Amino acid sequence: MRIGAFSKKHQVTQDAVRFYLEKGLLVAHKRGEQYYFTSSDGEDLETIKMLKGLQFSLSAILELMTLKRLSGEDSALYRQKYLRHLRAQQEEAFAMRKKAESLERILHERIDEVEKEEKKDRVLGIPLEALSILACPACGEKLPLKRGDLVDHMVVEGDFLCGCGYVAKVSAGVFVYEPSVRTKMNCGRKMQTKEEFLQKSSHTYINHLYQTMGLMMERIEEVKKPLPYMMELNNCVGFFLQQYLKELREETTYILVDYDLERILQLKRNLECYAKHEKFLFLCCDYDQLPLKNQSVDLVVDFGMVRNFEKETGKCLLTPVLPLLKEEGDYVGASLYAEVKKSELRPEGKGYEENYLSEKMKAQGLQRIKESALGPAYQENPEDAFLSGKPLYQKVVHGRKSKRSVVLEAI
Repeated sequence: MRIGAFSKKHQVTQDAVRFYLEKGLLVAHKRGEQYYFTSSDGEDLETIKMLKGLQFSLSAILELMTLKRLSGEDSALYRQKYLRHLRAQQEEAFAMRKKAESLERILHERIDEVEKEEKKDRVLGIPLEALSILACPACGEKLPLKRGDLVDHMVVEGDFLCGCGYVAKVSAGVFVYEPSVRTKMNCGRKMQTKEEFLQKSSHTYINHLYQTMGLMMERIEEVKKPLPYMMELNNCVGFFLQQYLKELREETTYILVDYDLERILQLKRNLECYAKHEKFLFLCCDYDQLPLKNQSVDLVVDFGMVRNFEKETGKCLLTPVLPLLKEEGDYVGASLYAEVKKSELRPEGKGYEENYLSEKMKAQGLQRIKESALGPAYQENPEDAFLSGKPLYQKVVHGRKSKRSVVLEAI
């Protein structure tokens, strides 16, 4: 019987038969270039399959097959050796079962822990002490709360009404300026979710972003003064916070901004379920309509939002934001840039220059403390087609607002 018919009869692949021949588990006769198999070879193959099913090692199977050919299956020598291997496998199976039982117990405990974390029954809202930094973005006066429902010293529902006519509300713990509310778009399409971004990106590019945020966290850690109020500027609201959460100082109220109410509510629900920190200020409004007092924020962390804001509005984000930063307050920013030859520069590449963020900071009077670059990395299927196939880097800059800084118009 030739190899094709033999393998088909015994329901194994021809490659498997060749492997067994190569290792000496099968010893079929060869005529010229062709192997011919007998019923005895078939019995050997069935024995091999049976031993493999018992999880015998290749060396153990070879030892038993060799001994079988030497003394036969009915010899005392073969039976003693076979029995020794069976008992060894039995002991291994017992150990594996104990290990599996231990793993099952650990997994069960971990599942219970995660499910309990998901069932946290708490609500986040505007901390009462954070009301002191709210100001009307229209006239600059203190923003009065006309009505408010409180839960654990936080405003979860309420209305703001300024004497100048500005109106906003607190809905589900979020400050909402309704004229600003809209769906977030990017490059003409609804902005992708974190899950969609993850599916389209390689682990190397995700690691590149993770390293960037790690370096930003180091720069924040170098700021030794208290940070009562910290604000994140990010096109994907809370993207930096998700990594920074464990490092967030207990005294810090973390301010999050997005005009897409659905996205900010989704982040808020996630924090309510999993975060231990309780001091957050959720603002659903535009960046040029921030309801915050001048010089109320101690640190601004910016993950690429200066460029995104300019692409969306044509304006410099630092213009409305820097007045909110305290004198000698800190700014930690990251900006993506592409490695492009001058001859290849195109209008669509504006904002992806290496010194883009540094120049914006300089123009706005921010003192540069430290600057670092990370890369290169490549982004698969970027939403901005200009970045496709280009080496990408991140510039991380730590700046500080000088006393009596003059905020300039966009450059």
